[in-house]
Amino acid sequence: MSGRSGHRVRSGFSLVEAAVIVVMIAIAVPASTQMIVNASNERVDRVLLTMGTIYASSLLEVIMSDVSRGAFDELANESAYLETPGTGLWARTSWIAEPYEARQLTAAVTISELVARDGTVSANPDENRFRIVTVSVGVPTASGQVLNLPISMMVGDPNP
Repeated sequence: MSGRSGHRVRSGFSLVEAAVIVVMIAIAVPASTQMIVNASNERVDRVLLTMGTIYASSLLEVIMSDVSRGAFDELANESAYLETPGTGLWARTSWIAEPYEARQLTAAVTISELVARDGTVSANPDENRFRIVTVSVGVPTASGQVLNLPISMMVGDPNP
């Protein structure tokens, strides 16, 4: 087939052009695939960190509720407050923990001794009327690390 000027009209790619295109794709695909994997891992990490924050907040809400109902003194015995079968925090919040633990998130609660308003133990025992409760959630990352996400609050006896 010839055009007006007598030159032949090309249809399709030459073998060299096709080889160049294949090489370019071979170079581009692995790099773009790695970018997609990295972006996916970052998204998973962000979602799990958000879930960890929600998990910690949910546990803190239960603890605040306990303190509001008059259980501030129960915090003095951390082990009993957390571990008592049937009535301990872990037993009462197992339904909250279930979806998070299914995604390998873990939680730990620590309760401080009595402290003053500034968070330190005062030499004046009358000022030590608060406790610092910390919920630490272990959040697994796509890289295999576990990030520790601690969230703390100070609670006091609502009926001193």
